[in-house]
Amino acid sequence: MWDAVGIDVHKASLVIACHPSGERWTATTSATDLAALAARLVRLAPAVIVLEPTGGYERVVVAALQRAALPVARVNGERIRGFAQQKGIRAKSDTLDARILAAFGAAEQPAPLPPQDATAQLQRDLVARRRQLVDLITAEQHRCACVDPEIIASHERLIADVRAELARVEAQLQAMVDTDATQGTAQTQYRSVPGLGATSATNLVVMLPELGQVSGKEIARLVGVAPLTKQSGAQAEHGHIAGGRTEVRTALWMPVLYMAYRDGNPVLAAFAARLRAQGKPFHLIMIACIRKLLVILNAMRRDGTWWHAPAPAMT
Repeated sequence: MWDAVGIDVHKASLVIACHPSGERWTATTSATDLAALAARLVRLAPAVIVLEPTGGYERVVVAALQRAALPVARVNGERIRGFAQQKGIRAKSDTLDARILAAFGAAEQPAPLPPQDATAQLQRDLVARRRQLVDLITAEQHRCACVDPEIIASHERLIADVRAELARVEAQLQAMVDTDATQGTAQTQYRSVPGLGATSATNLVVMLPELGQVSGKEIARLVGVAPLTKQSGAQAEHGHIAGGRTEVRTALWMPVLYMAYRDGNPVLAAFAARLRAQGKPFHLIMIACIRKLLVILNAMRRDGTWWHAPAPAMT
């Protein structure tokens, strides 16, 4: 059995547990404590160190451990909960969570994360920040229905300031894409698709770098637009999507709505029309169109081609 370490991560503190020795201790997320933790784990030489995603708090821990060349695996919380239930564990505490993570690492031997790319992470952070700023502008616009001129002016000043920050973030992100030849080419390819604008193309470049490197089915699975089959004996349910990269689906929703329902893209509009004629519901059509778009983009990126209209059918 592997020696493994589990780390239960919080905003300012960590609980560390070892398997099978049972050794346990705590630490803070300060730079000093993280350096000491990495040095201690180097001496222990575990086969894997397991932690869960915790809203980004785990990133500084992963970075510190990877700098020490330690094998760190970030495992989805659902897998950890399933493992605990399999073992009959229903109680919950920070110490118990760390021990479960360590036991999971020893039993399942999850693959360590590849080395983190600081530039790629900054790009993802900029995409997330752009989305936050857009949401803030939308919220202020909704609040701007007040009749008091002074309050309306306050909303408008804040909206103007947020728009300025949004422009700065978008410019920084675009400059980073422009300086990378591979990303710049990919963005140009994606923008050649009718109905796919600059923002959506940039989101795909940053948030879905696997485009062109895996199969169409794998891309659909990564984004979470591949329906999961639920069948047992004679009973079968309609497939539903689950998991995947929600941020990619969200970013593609409005562009695909325009492509499929506003004739923004001839291929997706015709595809959506066929599904509507079959009586398919709106949500199913949208997910199917997102999946079709991703498969097209994946093929374009793989083959190094740009969008081209399909040849007319022979008559």
